[in-house]
Order: sequence, then C-alpha cells, then structure tokens
Amino acid sequence: MIEVDLGNDPEGVAHYVQVRDASTQRQYYLRVPPSIRRADEAIAWTFGLDEQDYQPGQET
Repeated sequence: MIEVDLGNDPEGVAHYVQVRDASTQRQYYLRVPPSIRRADEAIAWTFGLDEQDYQPGQET
C-alpha cells in the first residue's frame, strides 16, 4: 500500500495498491478508498469483495 498526501484535497490522503499484470509484467497502481489500510483488503476491494470473501485459488 502506498499513501500519498493530497495537501488541500478534502480527502487528505490517497491510498494505492501496487499490482502486476502477469501477462505483460507491467506494474500498475490502483487507487482504493482511504478507509482501506491493508493490501489484502485493497486487492479484495478491486474485485468487489470483502477481505474475508477474497480467497484466491492460486497466486503466481
């Protein structure tokens, strides 16, 4: 997780999770809600799931 100070922005900070595309090896940063504090929770959120419901079958 990466936290970026937004200065005068109403949200104050932005949170990003770093992900890698397995087919191209490119890295991306996806913005997640500021209430998310953990990487597992952030990844689950990108799939529309709660952290408890996100159970990947295989990680590569």
